[in-house]
Amino acid sequence: MNLTYFVDDIIRGVLFPYVSLDHTARSPENQIEIDATKTLDTNRWTVRTTKAEEVSIIKDLKPPALIEEFGGPARLADTFDYSVIRGRTPSVCVIEDTQVRTLDGTVFSHQPDACWTTASIFHADPEDPEAMEGALMVRHTDQWEVRIVWPWRGLQLDLTKTQLLVNQRPYEERDKTYEFIRLSDAGLLLFADGCFIKVSDKVEILDPQVLRGKIEGLCGKMDGEKSNDLVGPKGCIYTNLTLFALSWTTPSQDCDVFALQSKKDEVELFQKTCSRESYIPTGVSHADVVYDCTEWLYQEKIFGNYKCKSMVPTPFCKPECEATENITKPIAYDCVWSEERVLQLGSTDKACYPHTYVTNYPASCVPH
Repeated sequence: MNLTYFVDDIIRGVLFPYVSLDHTARSPENQIEIDATKTLDTNRWTVRTTKAEEVSIIKDLKPPALIEEFGGPARLADTFDYSVIRGRTPSVCVIEDTQVRTLDGTVFSHQPDACWTTASIFHADPEDPEAMEGALMVRHTDQWEVRIVWPWRGLQLDLTKTQLLVNQRPYEERDKTYEFIRLSDAGLLLFADGCFIKVSDKVEILDPQVLRGKIEGLCGKMDGEKSNDLVGPKGCIYTNLTLFALSWTTPSQDCDVFALQSKKDEVELFQKTCSRESYIPTGVSHADVVYDCTEWLYQEKIFGNYKCKSMVPTPFCKPECEATENITKPIAYDCVWSEERVLQLGSTDKACYPHTYVTNYPASCVPH
């Protein structure tokens, strides 16, 4: 019971701005009730806590994301499965005869051919495009074909809906890191980390979340941002979908190399003048934002016969800054007798006496 009260006091202290208290309530001793309700329109909680001599109400509470996930009405096993393992909406790239759906959900038209198109390329270091760890390519002849190049394992996997070739030899169940499953209308390549590639009348690719933000290609970057799904290998932002697909296309045995090169010439011309994906760090674009205008000091004041020092620091604005607004509220002070009062009383008492005084200080500080 004491532990429950202790935890309640900690929560109330942290959430002080959102708490209202009623000390007139009387409830049974040795009992505490916590009732929480969630408003679906705002996605915020109201928590009412009833104790023996107090009722506290916390309004407009938005708990941390982890508590929000696992504090819902669904079974914990289901929540863990949906949110951590499989996801409610899996990040699957789907490549069809007429369109592509990226890993982040962007849908655009696409006309596949016999040339290889890079669906995903994995970089161990996103800042170093040359640090390629693996690539997945697709093409369409009389059927869909997928090729996975895995340099650090010395593997090339060629997949159709009927067979898997490993380094150009038929698949044998020797490698435990992947498995080929022949379905009635599709071929499924399943990896130990949960990633899979399914080939049927379309190609479906599920990349593992550990690759989030580390891949690029026809399937996008899988970083949750649809806005950068149409970025090519040179960083160009494409609005022409044909050029975007061509930027990820490479020759193959059945591909018309001369026709492809004439199309790639237009891509190379665009790459010379294209708008490129870039960002400016906030510390550079808004240098004044990262400048700290605030100093935190313990206030020292004379209150009547007492010389006091605040028990908590309060903000002060540096000379080159100004307050956005001022706050007036009571804060706790440690106080001792002033020197004049000690002389008057002829006392050597050095004991501290806690006092609370209304104090004015800036809410925040910004540059002039």
